[in-house]
Amino acid sequence: MTTTYLNYNLVAQDLKAEMNRVSQQTQVSRETAYFKENIGKVRSAEEFVGDYRLYSYAMKAHGLEDMIYAEAFMLKVLESDLSDSDSYANRLTDSRYRDFAAAFQFEDGSKVPMSVNQIDEAIGLYDETVASLDDKISGEVNYYNAMAGLVENVDQFLADPRLFDFITQSYGIDGSTVDRTFLRGILASDPDDPNSYLNTNLIANRTSSETTLSTAQPILNDIAARQSEVDDKATMVAYGEGIVSIQAAIDEALVRQSEPGADVASIQTEIDVLTDGLHTTYRNFIELAMIDFREEESALIADGLENSPEMTALRNKIDVWTADTDARWTISTSLNEIVELEASKTQEGADLAAIQSQIDALRVTITGAEANLTLTTSDIDDAVAAKDVAIAAYTDLPELGDDTNQLAAQLNTDVAAARNYINATDKYLALAYAYNFNDDGTVPAGGFQTEAELEATTELYVTSQDRLTLTGAMLNDDYFRETIGSFTTAEEMMEDERIVSYLKSAFNLDTYLTVVTSTLENAITSPATDADLEDETNYLVAFHKGKPYFDDLVALSRAFNFEEDGTLPDGLQPVDAENQSVLSSRYFSGYDDADEAADQEAIRRMQIDLVGLNTEGATVEDLFNSSAVYSFAMQAAELDPNEIPQRIMRKVLTSDLQDPNSYVYTLKDERYVKFANLFNFDSEGVATAPLTAQDQARMDDISRDYIVQKTRFLTGEEAATARSDAEAEASYYQRTVSNIETLDQLLGNRRLIDFALTAKGIDPETVSNDELQLLFRSDLDDPDSYANTVSDFRLTEVVTSFNFDEAGKLMQRDAAEISSRGDLYETMNLYLRQTIELERGEEDNGVRLALYFERMAPTITSVYDILGDTALYEVFKTIFSLPDEISGMSVDSQAALLEDRMDMADLADPEKLKKLVERFTIMYDLENSSSSPTAAEVILGGSSSAGISFDMLLSLSQLGR
Repeated sequence: MTTTYLNYNLVAQDLKAEMNRVSQQTQVSRETAYFKENIGKVRSAEEFVGDYRLYSYAMKAHGLEDMIYAEAFMLKVLESDLSDSDSYANRLTDSRYRDFAAAFQFEDGSKVPMSVNQIDEAIGLYDETVASLDDKISGEVNYYNAMAGLVENVDQFLADPRLFDFITQSYGIDGSTVDRTFLRGILASDPDDPNSYLNTNLIANRTSSETTLSTAQPILNDIAARQSEVDDKATMVAYGEGIVSIQAAIDEALVRQSEPGADVASIQTEIDVLTDGLHTTYRNFIELAMIDFREEESALIADGLENSPEMTALRNKIDVWTADTDARWTISTSLNEIVELEASKTQEGADLAAIQSQIDALRVTITGAEANLTLTTSDIDDAVAAKDVAIAAYTDLPELGDDTNQLAAQLNTDVAAARNYINATDKYLALAYAYNFNDDGTVPAGGFQTEAELEATTELYVTSQDRLTLTGAMLNDDYFRETIGSFTTAEEMMEDERIVSYLKSAFNLDTYLTVVTSTLENAITSPATDADLEDETNYLVAFHKGKPYFDDLVALSRAFNFEEDGTLPDGLQPVDAENQSVLSSRYFSGYDDADEAADQEAIRRMQIDLVGLNTEGATVEDLFNSSAVYSFAMQAAELDPNEIPQRIMRKVLTSDLQDPNSYVYTLKDERYVKFANLFNFDSEGVATAPLTAQDQARMDDISRDYIVQKTRFLTGEEAATARSDAEAEASYYQRTVSNIETLDQLLGNRRLIDFALTAKGIDPETVSNDELQLLFRSDLDDPDSYANTVSDFRLTEVVTSFNFDEAGKLMQRDAAEISSRGDLYETMNLYLRQTIELERGEEDNGVRLALYFERMAPTITSVYDILGDTALYEVFKTIFSLPDEISGMSVDSQAALLEDRMDMADLADPEKLKKLVERFTIMYDLENSSSSPTAAEVILGGSSSAGISFDMLLSLSQLGR
């Protein structure tokens, strides 16, 4: 008979050929053809699940065949919003469900005039067209440098609006509220003069704050340390009481066991379980006590007493207690095995004599371990007494309870105030050291700044003018718009710190420290009609009338629809459409900068108009009627909406950008092409899906897979650096692919191609530019085309992830289709892989395991992925000849064992992975030479993927700690 090794290699040496063979099987061919022909016709999750052939095909392909029956569950998965980390599919531990939902997406509203990417592109074009930030920065920097040689004194300097704005912007100072007298004093101070304004005011106050920190913080540290001792004592007392209680239960069980007619075996199992609990409690106590021992050890070393008698005694004690806890671990492990063995006696065909022999051997092990037990409850009593001594040693602190709590509260208040003052005045301190005005305010011979100081200040100005500030405001507005409708109560809304911040900015409440979250919630739930404000018991009137922010709180209340109890009337959202516009207007006004107000207003108005425009069925005429959007886009493309007739622009918007002979190209003006690229209208002027090189969902999936590939098996700083680099590369990928318009552009950028290949687990070095041309120019409907005959089917999946046909033209995907071309081909390939594994498994389950391992290896990122997948774990146990008994170890211990046996990074090395698979097949043959049911048959059952979740594994690893 042939071996697993040979059977596996027959498949693995030409997997594509095997896939082709299986694809030609009548049943497989028929089901695949049905799937390919009909998946594009499905329009809803219910329709998808209702078509058993489509649904079961997809479920099998994604390794979920055993969940086909759970239609209601899978509907919830399919209807999940994958962009929401808290959605149903994203909350499931098993990533297969998220991958399934990603492959079949049911989204509304994708046929809209402007996609998110196009909105971003419009803003980018607008930034390039209007007076750019860089131009402004250059002008202001040049002016500042020129005036540096002309200003004669600090008063002249502060009186110049441009210089004043420059200095306050550079150092993060609010120019509208700063006291100019204070600012003058700081600038005209000599930091080295103890009598200067800086030293007698700012520095003096900072010194006082630093003194507060230096005196208060040690006391707070002592309070915390003493409380830690109190908590440890309570834990130790609980351990001691637990041990006494368990011992009493054991004694009672022993008495029952000695009585005539007692079920000795059953009671012995009860005693074994109790005894395990007893030793576990002792181990927990020792673990806690060891923390003190290690701290004492470190203290002795720090005091130079490493070779002292005290250190010798301490280390001897540590050794004894360590031996004790090791012995208790051995006893617990043995007892757990005994309980399992006793249970196995009831199984049909159990070899009772052999089982009893194992039990007897384990009890001998227990007896041997008991000889190393030294701790008793008196040791716990001693530890508790030591804690009492430690607690009593804090003689400088008040008694535990109210006195200590009040002291801590006051000190925390003082420390917070001191830190806040220091943080708030850092910028003024930096300002003082950056300028060299004389005490009388005049400019010294060397100028008010040295060359180095001038350079540093101008750099501060440049970085403070980052365009992301505006983008951040827009993102917050988008977040508010996207999120506000999900809240059903005012309390729930106020729990979102980002919403609270948004509202404070929108209603000019940021600068009032007395306006806290509860103030906003009370205002929002208070009636605020003119009649309501006549009532002196009204919250707004009673607590805030006469305050400078009263009108703003009234406006806040009127913007929302919440009842006084914080709920919403039936059929209403927190904010209606009219007030949404008001809210956006107020929010952007709060972010207005004097030099950027025009840009912000234009973008704000465009965003507001897009709420009404970006709907399915929108037309070119709707765009013309949305003046803010239309005008913004025209100006972004450097076109004048007042000069160019809309009849011309309608022809531009309905041009086929893939046809070089279409109307937009006859104008011979790139500006019209830029404008047309900002919108999605078909030849009839109706909104359609965006024409992009790659769908957003596919870009997100590829980016995620790339980051996983780049960070697999890395830890610590290396992992953080790799993730940061990978995320930056993913940002570049998404940003650049969004602007790709031709296949030549894509293939001309190896950085993009290499990114996509890496995400698939393919080494870019193995794929030449010539091969890429052949792949992307292949007719995928031709079974003899290069893409369909290449040995690595993943290359075809890379090709189909992009929206280019074999002629290199962008293809218009029907937005109603639930599966993209890339998802379609991946699903069909997965179906073939699953079919191969099932078929080969019927003849040799070792082959099935090997193929499954080979397929899943690229997805493994840690040993816990292995432990959480029973089939993978069986493979690794077989590879390294690990006994099944290791499953009785803690999860962390099992993880450590696997990490010790192999370098996880080997899974990312094709040659080393190949050797691992081959080793498995050989070891599998050695372990499964009989005809008995194999572990693979038991493990895999009807599906190639099973196992308990990582969350459960992690939870199990915490038990007994």
